[in-house]
Amino acid sequence: MGKFWRGVCVLAAMWGFFLGLAVAEVESTFRPYVTSVSDARGLMQIKPSTAEWIAGKVGIPWQGKESLYDPRVNAEIGCAYLAYLIERFGVVGGVKAYNVGPGAYSRKEAVAAADRYANKVFNALAAS
Repeated sequence: MGKFWRGVCVLAAMWGFFLGLAVAEVESTFRPYVTSVSDARGLMQIKPSTAEWIAGKVGIPWQGKESLYDPRVNAEIGCAYLAYLIERFGVVGGVKAYNVGPGAYSRKEAVAAADRYANKVFNALAAS
């Protein structure tokens, strides 16, 4: 089992699938066919370039950007990306980086937006 799949398993063991569900609720209100102005797609609002990168990194077959509208594919890739960010930044930092991007999070950019986003996700998690 690869390092990142172990991260997904740790995420599932620690939080169940509720953290991924909370992210999907905040990102798309569970609408699988939504596209953002920045071209993020599906339930967990993954940009195609990010999805292709994380899919390659963890060994998920990349089926193209349209596959991000498939809830199963989107959730698998989104949770793998979230697990990667949590492994890199910790749980709270990983959630913030999911929203603003790992580069912006590392540079401490968009702090207020990341904080608001994390609050929404953890409020959704608490409500589930």
